[in-house]
Amino acid sequence: MITRSGIPVEPIPGTDRYRVHQSTQEPCRSPTVPPGPSEPKYDSKWEASWAQRLAGDQRCGLLAGWRYHPGSFRLGSGKRYSPDFVSWDVDQRVTFWEVKGYHRNLRASLVALAWFARETPWARVVLVTRDKGQWQEQEVGG
Repeated sequence: MITRSGIPVEPIPGTDRYRVHQSTQEPCRSPTVPPGPSEPKYDSKWEASWAQRLAGDQRCGLLAGWRYHPGSFRLGSGKRYSPDFVSWDVDQRVTFWEVKGYHRNLRASLVALAWFARETPWARVVLVTRDKGQWQEQEVGG
């Protein structure tokens, strides 16, 4: 295995680029820390924690970048939908992330998420929840 700056990496087939080896992805992620003065104020602790996870993935080289509350999209139903996060990997594939805990209007939120997934076939749409301290990711079909 090849290392760069002490981090094991593996070549990406067909390119002259490298990615962080699977066994080291988790150590790159830092624990949740409060946002600094230049960081956005998150709507929930879970969103702040997920932002730390995306930032760790970016440090590890798994993501090229990410944004919090990237904008609002008008759905075919006439309603608007604002995803919590958007990320793009090194191959420029786009993923929209929706971080959800239980709340009274959960069903309405999930309906809007399903509409959004159908209307954005060019991107992945992933619902993120937490169960017993572990992140659970569920891709929403388009």
